[in-house]
Amino acid sequence: MGKRASWKRWVVGLVLVMAIAALLWVWIGQRGQQALLVRFLKPAKGFAHYTPPKAPDYAKEEAWAAHSKKNSYANLWAKGLEPSKDPQADVFFVHPTTYLSGKGWNAPIEDKEATRRVDKSVMKYQASAFYGCCRVFAPRYRQATLYFAIARNQDAWKAMDLAFGDVKRAFRHFLQHHNQGRPIFLAGHSQGSMHALRLLEEFPDEGGWRKRLVAAYLVGINIPLDKFQRTIHWSRPCKNAEDTGCVMGWTTLGRKAEPRGWADMKVYYPSGYESSAGKPRLCSNPLTWKTEEEKITKDQHKGALPYGKGREMAAIRPALIAAQCRAGALWIDTPPSSFQRLMLRPHDYHVYDYNLFYADIWHNTFRRLAAFQKKRLR
Repeated sequence: MGKRASWKRWVVGLVLVMAIAALLWVWIGQRGQQALLVRFLKPAKGFAHYTPPKAPDYAKEEAWAAHSKKNSYANLWAKGLEPSKDPQADVFFVHPTTYLSGKGWNAPIEDKEATRRVDKSVMKYQASAFYGCCRVFAPRYRQATLYFAIARNQDAWKAMDLAFGDVKRAFRHFLQHHNQGRPIFLAGHSQGSMHALRLLEEFPDEGGWRKRLVAAYLVGINIPLDKFQRTIHWSRPCKNAEDTGCVMGWTTLGRKAEPRGWADMKVYYPSGYESSAGKPRLCSNPLTWKTEEEKITKDQHKGALPYGKGREMAAIRPALIAAQCRAGALWIDTPPSSFQRLMLRPHDYHVYDYNLFYADIWHNTFRRLAAFQKKRLR
């Protein structure tokens, strides 16, 4: 009885500590929060005095979070969503930032915490949205630490440049050894979308992969529309649910969000950083896959995927979200509490960019691939 009472006191004490910490976090405000994050995340040395981790070998299976020969968390699906028994396309998926450490500018691919987040969160709740139509290939790479998003200086750019070098090598290995001329989807989230965008800008058309690009889902970043004139002139924003060879993207905000901070966010370019402030930005509404600023009601929402436990997938929740593209962002009404537990800041649903539209993405890949294959037969 004494042990049980002691256990209860410990649990109550932990809950109180967490509640006080949460209150303090809110009380110190955004500037105080950022100061604490900087202190925790900033690497001790500048990049010039830093020795990066060993580069991944993409000929080895352990260098991939998802692979056609690997039983990963990307090979899961929710009830009611049936994957193809004979997938006719591949997705190359670049994961977001999961390295929340100031030990270095770039993560070793064997870092346990970062790898666990990639496998059990990103592969399960993001990359698996493409498992229905496709074989999923997702490289591990020496991702830049989260501090890159705070600093946005030359050291941060060099860390991102090193990370992109891995993504570029992984993509080349994927094309040369795995894809074998099949249709390709390119996808990513946050930091991963930045690297995938740079592939569209810089990676040469080796083996004619650009003509095999079904579409690119580059979610969770600002993509200025002038990119398509400056650096991705061979592609364009997707116009509808069946357009191919094109690019989609969105950043999800609640209707009470303060848009200024997100709109002013600097964009990662091959040569460094540029501000996206004042520029028209890409917003694809995943309820219609159009860019028009029309509010789409929740009856067109195919379904969100809440977080679950272990390898079990939660049930899809349809008709939950109404959405509208406006001023370069995707605005939604407040979702249920299950989609508010991992907020970066009030009314910013960045972490849930994929979860909220999981079934919409799943179904769209089939539709878009069918349209692509139909065009190829002409």
